[in-house]
Amino acid sequence: MKKIITIIVLAAASFTAWFFIEKPEPPFGAVSFMELDNKTIAFNYEDSKTDENLVLKLTSNTYGNSEMIYFAVENTTAIDQNIVVVFTLKDNTSKVYDVKEFVTNMTFDRYASDSVTLLGSKVVTQWADKAVIEPNKTLLENAIKLFPSVKDKITVGSYYAGFTSSVPASSTKYYKFKIHASALNIWLDNKEHPPFEPSQEFYIEVFGDNGGYGHSY
Repeated sequence: MKKIITIIVLAAASFTAWFFIEKPEPPFGAVSFMELDNKTIAFNYEDSKTDENLVLKLTSNTYGNSEMIYFAVENTTAIDQNIVVVFTLKDNTSKVYDVKEFVTNMTFDRYASDSVTLLGSKVVTQWADKAVIEPNKTLLENAIKLFPSVKDKITVGSYYAGFTSSVPASSTKYYKFKIHASALNIWLDNKEHPPFEPSQEFYIEVFGDNGGYGHSY
């Protein structure tokens, strides 16, 4: 089963009624929650986990242009995995940016001048910036062949970029990023011009160095 995550081009809101938009496929598995950036994030959308041991969970399958996108990677294996997270973008003029990895939630207390009376507390999420790198496409394609139940990648576009991280055995790591989808031409007469595309697809894959793999299509 293939999951499509769409980035809605905000400038085209009034035109989307002209075109067919595919309905999202239903999510699988239980919803997980995490307190991040002073709000409860529900990771309630995931792809089929057939033949996958690095499970990706997202908050939705549809996002606005340049909206913050949170996702989780769960390592279901009994061994630590050094991972490469790779993005595929349909439009090569779009870009992934502001990639961050969750570090910890820190609580800061504020006291009155007597240093005894507690006035309140604030939880601040600490994130680490992740450098975006060019992936080794040959190694990634060869890694997919180790998972015979995973269908061949069927998408317009190619591996764009990614980042490295690590996920301990039987644990989950959290990340966030943004995608800037370049503005597309709006054709008022789609009978004479190519039809305007109101959304863009992107895909996420995770490759581990100890036989780990996961994707969200």
